[in-house]
Amino acid sequence: MQVMQVRYKRHADPLLESNGAATSRPQDNDVRGMMPREHKGASILANKNDYVAFDLETTGLDPRWDDIIEIGAVKVRNGQPADRYEQLINPGRPIPSIITEITGINDDMVKDAPALADILPGFLEWIGDDILLGHNVNFDINFLYDNAEELGEKPVDNDFIDTLRLARYLYPEERHNRLRDLIARFDIAETQQHRALADVEQTVACYQWMLHHMEKNNIPFPTGEGRRRGGTSPLFRGEEQLLQIAPQDEITPDPAFEGLTFVFTGALKKMTRANAQQAVTNLGGINGKSVTKETNYLVTGSTDYNSALKGAKSSKWLKAEKLQLAGQDIAIISEDVFYDMLGDSIAEASSAAASEPEREKESMWDSAAEPVNVKPSGTEIEAHLNADVLHSTDHQDKLSEYGRDRWVWVTLTKSEIPEGEGKGHPTAIISLDGKQMGWLSKKRASQHMSQIPDGTVVAKAFIKHRKAGLALLVYLPWDE
Repeated sequence: MQVMQVRYKRHADPLLESNGAATSRPQDNDVRGMMPREHKGASILANKNDYVAFDLETTGLDPRWDDIIEIGAVKVRNGQPADRYEQLINPGRPIPSIITEITGINDDMVKDAPALADILPGFLEWIGDDILLGHNVNFDINFLYDNAEELGEKPVDNDFIDTLRLARYLYPEERHNRLRDLIARFDIAETQQHRALADVEQTVACYQWMLHHMEKNNIPFPTGEGRRRGGTSPLFRGEEQLLQIAPQDEITPDPAFEGLTFVFTGALKKMTRANAQQAVTNLGGINGKSVTKETNYLVTGSTDYNSALKGAKSSKWLKAEKLQLAGQDIAIISEDVFYDMLGDSIAEASSAAASEPEREKESMWDSAAEPVNVKPSGTEIEAHLNADVLHSTDHQDKLSEYGRDRWVWVTLTKSEIPEGEGKGHPTAIISLDGKQMGWLSKKRASQHMSQIPDGTVVAKAFIKHRKAGLALLVYLPWDE
């Protein structure tokens, strides 16, 4: 799978039936997120001659919110293709434009296709108990597992071989082992099709090439077939309890993280930003501050992921999509998907919620913390820590209403500097709950105005105590 369901009760929503097939999504207040897949098979590295290779095309990477739009599969017997399966699926809602651009699958192509519920039981019967194979197949299996569970089918407990994991085992020195990298490295094809069946056939070719390479060079498979538990630990406790990470000395760096750059945006519900970033570090990954060509994963809070599906995309999200279309190796995932990637590096022992003083201390300089006032209307622009562009110590009475060391929502309205040096120069007026607090200086405006959309926009600001009194620090995006 190049782009990925977790069990939830779906609620019918006629607004999502524009393609003709009834479907549904979780309600906005459903925050259960990822649930354990206790019967999920294990990831193995082995030489198999009989298996089913498959790939899914989906509307995104989060199984809570996204849908399967195509299944492609090849049944292999004695190392040779024996049967094929290919099916478009109507997700019952518009396909995001970014997915259409990547896969070529549009709404017209799926409008007369069956719903997933109509074809999944038959596909699972076709798979049977075979070993499953795919590239980055763990996420594809999550989709199958969760939808099968939702439809009351038997658990998808097949063991699976991930050619991405095998490539990382054989080529640890390579920064990228994407399917498109492998087909070029092995001289199998020039380009990846990003269609399910075509990707499956290329994946099978890559697997067989790597098996031949291992046999020719006497490279052994890991002991015990490198068996890794596929299911997620029952880590998700009460709604008020945060996930903890295991001690660093108990964690082995993971090729899925090592050397890859993660950027976080939005508020996480099940882990503090600091813990999430530490988990990345513990597994050998890199934490980035902003989305660049070096970014591999943009991790969004689940609420932000849901909002983005409705069109409210942050500047980081839009930049990541732009880089995707330019061919950069970057995936946009929700926090649920991130936790699934963390796996055993999340500690199971600690079940106590973080104390209130600890939560408050962590939120002081965490731009993902929830502001204390109501979010005003307007397009939200992404905040960047330590990019304070307004040091306003005016309006002490207004600021004191919120207290010190508190995040607040502010609005920015494009205008001109009304007085003093730079009069008439373009700027943004800063307001807090309807009261004007100041504006961007000529210098700051020249740095940031191009990143502020037209009309009224919403940003986060921090109220901090300084010698001159309470200061309002506004955080804005910048160009890389």
